[in-house]
Amino acid sequence: MARSTNADAAPCIRAGFIAACAAVLATEAIALAGLAPAPHHFLTVDSNAYHPFFSYAMGGIFAIHALARPAPAEIARASIVGFLLLAVHGVLFGIDSEHPHRFVGLALYYQGLGSAASLGAKAWRQRCHEEGRNAKLLLMAGGTMPLFVIASRPLLALSSTVNPDTLDLLAFNFDRSLGFDPSAAVARFILDPAGVREIALAVYASLPLAVALAVGMQLRHRDRVPGTLPVFMAIALIGFPIYFLYPVAGPIFAFGALFPDHLPAIPAALDVMPAAPRNGMPSLHFAWAFALWLDARAAGLRARLGYGAFLWLTVVAILGLGEHYLIDLVVALPLALAALALCAPATNPRRRRTFRAGVIMLGAWLSWLTWGASLFAIAGRAHWLPMGLTLLLVIRLGDRLAGASDTSVLSAARSSW
Repeated sequence: MARSTNADAAPCIRAGFIAACAAVLATEAIALAGLAPAPHHFLTVDSNAYHPFFSYAMGGIFAIHALARPAPAEIARASIVGFLLLAVHGVLFGIDSEHPHRFVGLALYYQGLGSAASLGAKAWRQRCHEEGRNAKLLLMAGGTMPLFVIASRPLLALSSTVNPDTLDLLAFNFDRSLGFDPSAAVARFILDPAGVREIALAVYASLPLAVALAVGMQLRHRDRVPGTLPVFMAIALIGFPIYFLYPVAGPIFAFGALFPDHLPAIPAALDVMPAAPRNGMPSLHFAWAFALWLDARAAGLRARLGYGAFLWLTVVAILGLGEHYLIDLVVALPLALAALALCAPATNPRRRRTFRAGVIMLGAWLSWLTWGASLFAIAGRAHWLPMGLTLLLVIRLGDRLAGASDTSVLSAARSSW
């Protein structure tokens, strides 16, 4: 028998699920208005269509289901259903054997469907009992991330419609002022060996799965509220509007075939693909991974090592694939801090001060990038000093925030790890 989900977690899970549903409806309205394409691609048999995040997000349903400690026969049935669906897909449509990260995503997608079917059936059969309510909550917890991915795609498409011009030149010039091109340097390491690139693509797509694992660990420890979903939503809530205020696409979209080996010494202008989303500044991808690691520091050695490794692999992936400039990651640091503070308990004495510090640092970096562009070359490698101070200050303040009330997002999982 599966362990019951903590009653205090139910409002948090429901709020996240309802918010994700509302976001889907809102973006559908944007699509119906003709401002962005509808996310109909997710209804195709190729779960990797449009964006691989969706496959890994669906796999998160299986992760949460398994971590909730259901009866072995229950999770076995869900997994068997997933494998059977994968086999049927292979017979009818074939398997993309040239891109392992897509095959992994496809397998996770069908495992998630198996768990969704199992939890849905259980929630319906036992809807008047605790087990049914618990299955419903697990299904909502797992379904939040796929819904969020669906909602994000039209919104990102809208960012390119609203901002036909980008500020990639400013971000590139900042990175170049550091003495080298960070994203190009990492790309040369991962783009040539096909196997390394496939690993990078898998890591890049697996962020929703990493979030789901954190949520699952929190639900497994029944006396704590899962805080990962609110933090995830808070980072999106703060970060998405910045995409429209400071539109940056990323070096792979700005330079195309010139990236990474033939970047111009002094680019006068950049030709960004019209359809490329302006989701570079700040890097929400890095902010989410960093928030997971920062909070995992209170959850025990294995959590620190696991999410620390995932954080570094994420840095390599998003820079090496050309999705972000290094400055995108720097600006994401105070964003993650502000989101953690925003979602901390109201009784936490450091909550407001930490939130203000995060917002001030975020505003300072965006102001410098906006009005200090003419001084980038003069400041040059001196930029490393404020970048390092930002990292240290964010880590320090994040540790103090978590220690003030011992209610960090992943500390709930301490005994489980």
